[in-house]
Amino acid sequence: MQTTSPRKKKRSQRKILLVILIFWAALYVVDSPAPPVALPEGPVTAYLLDGNAHVFTNDPTPKLHRWPIIEEKTIDDPELLNEIRSKIGSRFSYSIFLPTLCFDPHIGFRFGSGDKAVDVLICLECDNADFFYGRDLNELVISWPGHSRFKDLHEHVFPNSQPKIEKFHAEFVARQEARRSATTAPTAGKRAG
Repeated sequence: MQTTSPRKKKRSQRKILLVILIFWAALYVVDSPAPPVALPEGPVTAYLLDGNAHVFTNDPTPKLHRWPIIEEKTIDDPELLNEIRSKIGSRFSYSIFLPTLCFDPHIGFRFGSGDKAVDVLICLECDNADFFYGRDLNELVISWPGHSRFKDLHEHVFPNSQPKIEKFHAEFVARQEARRSATTAPTAGKRAG
């Protein structure tokens, strides 16, 4: 009876792992979806969003689609513009996996202006990116490398933003509660019927 030495066994395990990694890398390169639309030239605006609050039409809070805007910046730095366009426009920032149900974006970008504008909202909690263009919406799953790219981009554009997001959200919830209380409070002097 012939036995395999531990050294040969380890070597064959490495070969199998290498084949699996090469297969996965090839699949990733071939099947990574491209962004659904070209990012138009023109101005780029970055938005810090309260992804935990959904705003509907009756709320006066400035919003990007239905998420409240905490801060917005026009990006003028050519190096940063290039970084934003290359990271969001790269097919390797996205994967072929199915999207999750959560979508709480904390950062968004508007490329171009007017009817040709493209908005990209990014949720790093569930790794989804939504592309809004015209009346269309297309959702892509963010890949593992894309997550890292977008996290770096978020920190670059809006450094140390978490305390700002938390403060804004607490104030937003308090305003919503006050508005709800004002509309449901009984009117003074009215008698129950």
